[in-house]
Amino acid sequence: MAAVVITVIACMTLWKGKFENPKETNFLYFRFNILWKKMLWLAALKGMVQGFLVTAPAILVLKLVGDEGALGLIQGVSGALTAVLVYVLGRMARPQDRLKIFVGGLIVFFAGTLFNGILFSATGVILFVLCKVIFQPLFDLAYFPIMMRTIDAVANCTYDRLFPGILLGQRK
Repeated sequence: MAAVVITVIACMTLWKGKFENPKETNFLYFRFNILWKKMLWLAALKGMVQGFLVTAPAILVLKLVGDEGALGLIQGVSGALTAVLVYVLGRMARPQDRLKIFVGGLIVFFAGTLFNGILFSATGVILFVLCKVIFQPLFDLAYFPIMMRTIDAVANCTYDRLFPGILLGQRK
């Protein structure tokens, strides 16, 4: 019932409001700032990495550990460890530490991959998942500020500084 009342109030507000349409602008662009193109490639690579990081641990745990309950326990402990790590690093890290954090995360992930590849057992999978859990927040803490700064830098270079910038509307 409350949803119906809120909907009626919203409709009345929109009906009585004096709104003007925004000016029409181009929506689809094919030429972008070079910095924006680099960020898009980086985002594509990040997407591929995320796809692997989501599926590989579950497949490895189910194949080598063989217990779905173990997968839930490992994911739960991993989530708690990730939350603590993000909080601590978010409080302590400075902007100039981003590259160090990123490289540290890559080294940890590489070590986890080596553990899994050499051992290829339940122990190797658990070590891999642990290293992945440490790597992921390190990677995100370094990547997202770089992405946001790139969006700001490209927005300052463009002619229109409206919302299409986030929807790939940046032009030269």
